[in-house]
Amino acid sequence: MEIKSYYEPESGTWTHLLADSRDKIAAIIDPVWVFDPLSGLADTSFIENVLAVAKQAGYRIEWVMETPGHTGDSVSYLAEDTAFIGDTLFAPAFGTARCDFPGGDAAQLYDSIRKLYELPEETRLFLCHDYPQG
Repeated sequence: MEIKSYYEPESGTWTHLLADSRDKIAAIIDPVWVFDPLSGLADTSFIENVLAVAKQAGYRIEWVMETPGHTGDSVSYLAEDTAFIGDTLFAPAFGTARCDFPGGDAAQLYDSIRKLYELPEETRLFLCHDYPQG
């Protein structure tokens, strides 16, 4: 399993390419479209660049997965020694996700974070957001 992470600085968001180099299949986790609030449009050039890198490497994208993190439809993905945790936890300086969005639940978020902390110490965590220092 090969993992390549791509950082989109405007949104402070990571997109991850999880690839099987033997079978040449891959998944995109947390694809980023940059939203422009002035025009109301989404710029797809960042994710198009990630897809071009995957194509150049000979990977066929089989799955596109969203890890929303802090709403009722939150999910995390565990692959071997790696967990893709979306917005459930942020980089150390920023703590955890908010739970005040529709469907958010503080008790469920707490339980999810506790489960993440119970993963083996060698588990690698891949976040969705890495906000810049403000």
